[in-house]
Amino acid sequence: MKFILLLSILNAAAAFTSPARPTTDHCLYSTYDTDYSETTLIDIDEEAPRDIPSMEAWSYEMGAQRTDGFALTTDDGGYNVYAVTNVDLPTGSPILTIPEHMILSSNKAMAELRTSDMSEAEKIVKSVNAESEFRHYYLMLKLLVEYEKGIESPWYQWMNSLPRYYTNAASMTPFCCLCLPSLMRKLTVQERGYLQRLGVSSIKMVPYLNEDTKYDVDLCTWVYQIVYTRSFETADGDLKIVPLADVSVVPIR
Repeated sequence: MKFILLLSILNAAAAFTSPARPTTDHCLYSTYDTDYSETTLIDIDEEAPRDIPSMEAWSYEMGAQRTDGFALTTDDGGYNVYAVTNVDLPTGSPILTIPEHMILSSNKAMAELRTSDMSEAEKIVKSVNAESEFRHYYLMLKLLVEYEKGIESPWYQWMNSLPRYYTNAASMTPFCCLCLPSLMRKLTVQERGYLQRLGVSSIKMVPYLNEDTKYDVDLCTWVYQIVYTRSFETADGDLKIVPLADVSVVPIR
């Protein structure tokens, strides 16, 4: 089964991840090194480069197909990457076809990771009335499991292409929240509440993650950002993240 992405083509297909950083050039460089150790983990530092070329090569190998004229580009040295077309395409034209095995899904994540040993972690999520976020929670856990695999993960190249720098509510400090107007502050506190409920407090009880992962606040925040900015709900209630297509259309929460 393949997922076909339909986009209404205006002038260009684009995605937003954060405000523009200082402009440098339009080149996308690969950071992938075939001599890396098999346990190499992704660098999640805010300034870590996004390896888009390796992700694109990986997507081809995985069977993704794109229409002629589709390309990924950047205006700020790779902090923000977006899709463009260099040919005219009719509105509603399919531009990407993504194989099912590339797609991350909350249903698949829960089938794989929701074991009887997860009862303690789920109790914490339920204790703060966050049951409605279980789909997001298990997608976060799936990303953490794949992160721990390093380059052995089938999604390593995709995860290494993702942004590390965010300027949304979940990335703000308590002091930043105090500087906001009242309505924005209320929404920001609400968003940070989601992060706190689904972060280290419950993840530390997940039995199949290593201790370093469980208590890494920055890592847990990063996977939260990925899930809440790149996932979308399908008609059957599943929550999905579609690599490569997520650069073209990124839902903004």
